[in-house]
Amino acid sequence: GDALAALAAAGGDLSAAAASLAANASEAEEPMQVEGAARAPAAAAAPPTAAAAAAGGACVQEAIVLSIGRAVAAAAGGGGGCGFAPHDVVLLAAHALLASGGFVPAPSGDGPATGPEGGAAAGLPRGWRSRGGMLALSYSHERRGGSGAPLLEVRAVTMGSSVLLHAMLQGGGPQQLVSVQVDATRVSGVGAAAAALAPLRPLLHLLGARLVQPLLC
Repeated sequence: GDALAALAAAGGDLSAAAASLAANASEAEEPMQVEGAARAPAAAAAPPTAAAAAAGGACVQEAIVLSIGRAVAAAAGGGGGCGFAPHDVVLLAAHALLASGGFVPAPSGDGPATGPEGGAAAGLPRGWRSRGGMLALSYSHERRGGSGAPLLEVRAVTMGSSVLLHAMLQGGGPQQLVSVQVDATRVSGVGAAAAALAPLRPLLHLLGARLVQPLLC
C-alpha cells in the first residue's frame, strides 16, 4: 500500500518514489519522544538504524516491483499476461535497480523509449526490446550531476535462456568490471497480476547483491 501510494504520488518516477519510501521507513524507526523532553543534538544527527535501512531497502524493492508490474501490464495491453519476454524482464529489473542506486541513463542517439511502460523503463533507448540479443547502455551518476562523460557502461547479452550482464565502471581510479549471469526462466511466469509478480523479488535481490551493490562500493 505505501509503495503503491508513493509511486502514484511521484507520477511514476521510480527514483522519487524510492527516495520517499526510504525516508518514510527511516522516520518510522525513530523512537517516540517524551513530551517536554529536548532531543539531544547527537541523537538528531545519528545515522539510520540497521532496521530502518533494511526497511528502506525493502520499500525500494517493492516500488520497483510495482513499477515493473505497470510496465508488464501496459505491454500486455491490459490482458493480464506479460508482454515482455523473460530476458526483457531481467533487463528492465537491472535498469530499474541501477536507477534506484542513482545511476542516470545517458542520452541515446535513438532517442528515449516511448509508450505507456511506466517508470521502470524511463531512460531506456527506443527499441530496447528488439536489439537482437545485445543491448548497450551508458549511465552517469547523480553525484556528478547526472551529466558529463558516461561513468558506467553496461552490456547485456542474451544467450539461450541466460542473460549475461557486464558492467564497466570508470572513474578516477582503475576500471571496475562486474559481471552476473541470470537464468531468465526464473521470471518466465511474471505477469501483470499481483501474485504473478512474486518471481521479481528474488531476481531483484540477486541483481542488487551481485550487480548494483558492487558498483556502489
